[in-house]
Amino acid sequence: MRLAGGFAATGSVEALVRTQDLTRGFGLAWNPPADLCARVLARPFPNARAGTEPWLAPLWATGRAGLDGLPRLSTWRWDGTPPGAGRAAPETRMRVPHGRP
Repeated sequence: MRLAGGFAATGSVEALVRTQDLTRGFGLAWNPPADLCARVLARPFPNARAGTEPWLAPLWATGRAGLDGLPRLSTWRWDGTPPGAGRAAPETRMRVPHGRP
């Protein structure tokens, strides 16, 4: 089940950011629920910046936008590590892009 949860989170992030791509292309405003964004971001992007606008964090983590003074990422990757397998707990996430000091 642990892998299924990661797959579901990755698929949810994809659905959110692709919907944003489509709505922006049609000139429509779209802002998904903040609680959904926060929940699905934690699994595939454990080092994503915590404590920021929930919708901006998935856009930043997937290289679609800058975030709070951080540049837009030119490279990024999913983290498929199961919970408890040596990854940081959400409350100890780093506040910099993907582990850079």
